[in-house]
Amino acid sequence: MTGQKLTSHEVRESSRLSEHLLPLQVVSASKSVGTTNRSRPTNHHLGWDLEHKLTRSSRRNPCACGRTKDQDCAFNDATVFCHNSPLPDQFPWHGQTWFLHRTNCGHTGACKLFKPWPPADQRRKHRPTPKRHVSTRWRRLLPQFIAEWREAMACPEFELCSPDELRHYFKAIYRAEYNGDQLLPLLVDAARHNAKYRRFVIAVQHKLKTLRYQRRDVDCFRKNDLGCPELNGWLS
Repeated sequence: MTGQKLTSHEVRESSRLSEHLLPLQVVSASKSVGTTNRSRPTNHHLGWDLEHKLTRSSRRNPCACGRTKDQDCAFNDATVFCHNSPLPDQFPWHGQTWFLHRTNCGHTGACKLFKPWPPADQRRKHRPTPKRHVSTRWRRLLPQFIAEWREAMACPEFELCSPDELRHYFKAIYRAEYNGDQLLPLLVDAARHNAKYRRFVIAVQHKLKTLRYQRRDVDCFRKNDLGCPELNGWLS
């Protein structure tokens, strides 16, 4: 059989068609290479599934509830599915404390799900209480108060003082009492967290007691002997 001779127009059309088909054939061939079983990507979740595989209850691997007669219970290091569970909502097992997360779960709907951490609504209860910050301002205020107390207690008899000396000692007495009242709550708070600071509390309380006696004498002397019931004139 002799081949039929093509016209010049048919030759040009066939060459154009071959140019369009050539890249399509190359792409389809490259795709076919990746469809073999050997070139399929590895399952990255396989290691995770094997690591977290559940162990069924048996005589060699009893469940937390003690089930050994069948394989209805399943567990691993992070999960316990206990079938018809008699377990409480919280129990120790394998060195951890387990908490109830769900009921009526599993394939049969007769399992309880336990995990070794509290559920979301209970995490706040089991979270350790953060330590409350205790102010250390008392470390700076205590020496200052002792110096002011000594200055106030150095006041001689009021009748022997000049007006300038009275004004000086009156200021010292009132200032020491005020600063002692500010210092005492800080010391009490520090003593609640450390018992060794209790002695500072007792010492400041004793010094404040003597200052109040001194301040009452000042008030009486101003009103009765100086005729100056107002304090502003003496502290200015």
